[in-house]
Amino acid sequence: MKLAVIIAAIILSLPLYAQYDFSAGMGVNLVNTPSLNDYVVNFRTVDKMKDFNISAEFFLGGAVNISKNWQLGFEYTGAVQSFESKYQGLSGNYSIDYYAHKPSILAFYLIQGEGYTLKFGAGGGYRVFNITEKIHNSKDYTAKGAGLLLKFEGHTLLGGNFYAVLSGSLFQDFSGAAENGNEKLRNEITKEDICFNTFGTGIKIGVSYFIGR
Repeated sequence: MKLAVIIAAIILSLPLYAQYDFSAGMGVNLVNTPSLNDYVVNFRTVDKMKDFNISAEFFLGGAVNISKNWQLGFEYTGAVQSFESKYQGLSGNYSIDYYAHKPSILAFYLIQGEGYTLKFGAGGGYRVFNITEKIHNSKDYTAKGAGLLLKFEGHTLLGGNFYAVLSGSLFQDFSGAAENGNEKLRNEITKEDICFNTFGTGIKIGVSYFIGR
C-alpha cells in the first residue's frame, strides 16, 4: 500500500501538459469467484450457487496527461462481498465476507470535446483480500495477489471544473490461498485451498474534478 501511495504521489506531481483529474464514487460488480462459490455452497441448503454474485465497490482515482491524448493514472478501489446462511448442521448462522484492496496503475487514451471527456484505460496492480469467516467464532484470513483491469470512463460537465463520471470495467484478479498464519482456508469436500481468483464486470458513478482542462 505504501508503494501505491508513493507511485500515486509521483504521478500527480508530474507537470506534463498541466491537466489533472480526480474522481470518486461507488458502484456494483458482478463477480465470479469459483473457489469461494464451491466452498460457500457447503454451508447452504441449496446444491448450487449462482456463478456470478453482486459485490459493492467504491473508488478514488487521479490521472495526469503525459501527452495530448494519453494519461497515466492511479486508482484505488475497495470491494466488499458477504454471504450468510442458516445451515442445519450448525448452531446459528454461517457467514463469510471479504474486503478487497485493489490499487491499480492505468494508462488512458483520451477523447475530449466541449463539456465531455472519454477515457479508455488498461492496467493492473496489487490485490489484498481480507476475509472473515464466522461459524461458531470469527476467524480472519488474508489472500494476496495481482489483478488486471480494462476500464471506460465518460465525464460530462456539471459546472465549473466538476464533471459527472460514469464508468464500466472488466477485471481479472488472481490470488494465492487465503491464510491465517500457517492455517489455510480449505474446502474439505474438494480438498482444495480457497483462493480468490475472480473475474468480474462493474459499473460505477461518481464525480470528477479537472484542473487545467
